[in-house]
Amino acid sequence: SVLVEGLTFLGTAGNNVLDFTRSVLFLGGPQAVVRDCDFINLAVVAPTNVGADYAENKGYGIIVGFEADLLVEKCRFGGNSTWQCPAIESYGSESLTVRDCHQIDYGYYGADTLTKVGGTYTNYHWIRAILPKTMSASGWNRSKVLIEGCRFDEAVYNGICVDGFHFVEIKDIGVNLGIVDNQIYLKGVECVSIKDCHSILANHAATQSAKFENCGEVKIDGYKHANGALTIET
Repeated sequence: SVLVEGLTFLGTAGNNVLDFTRSVLFLGGPQAVVRDCDFINLAVVAPTNVGADYAENKGYGIIVGFEADLLVEKCRFGGNSTWQCPAIESYGSESLTVRDCHQIDYGYYGADTLTKVGGTYTNYHWIRAILPKTMSASGWNRSKVLIEGCRFDEAVYNGICVDGFHFVEIKDIGVNLGIVDNQIYLKGVECVSIKDCHSILANHAATQSAKFENCGEVKIDGYKHANGALTIET
């Protein structure tokens, strides 16, 4: 098991300067915790130009959990660029929990305000969970993603992207401004619960609040847009 706590990861200045070839933290199983850390002005670019939701780019991002029950809590992400990869990723794992984290376009370090969002590379996801681990040879899957108490800025494609996990619970998240595609994109998820979430302002023409593709039961209890519009595609 691994615990990373109370550290600051600061990238090199410059819009198109890449800081890591794959990930800032690559954490294997069985358990990994990242708590109270700052990730500022970092850039990671995945190599395969196939879109944001494909497994070919797995393992790229700022924090990556591989075959690990990953918990990320009370962390701050600011001014980062994650091209075709996420800030937080889980793959080959049974669970991902992200709690009380902030992801914004600008990072603050001392008296400096830092960002790489305005360069060639932008962010694809805040959070992505793909290729969950099955519990038995028969394919029994009880994997879960829990995201709660988080606040997100704009400048991403699909903000929260989950593919194939059994349970997804999203509660008390706030989204600022527009997303290029979907604030929440879920694919092949059996049970979904979304509660008490809100968008401060959805001003991008292509933005959808949520998209559910080949999902089972979906329960939504309190999803508010500042402009009164809630767009869901199934």
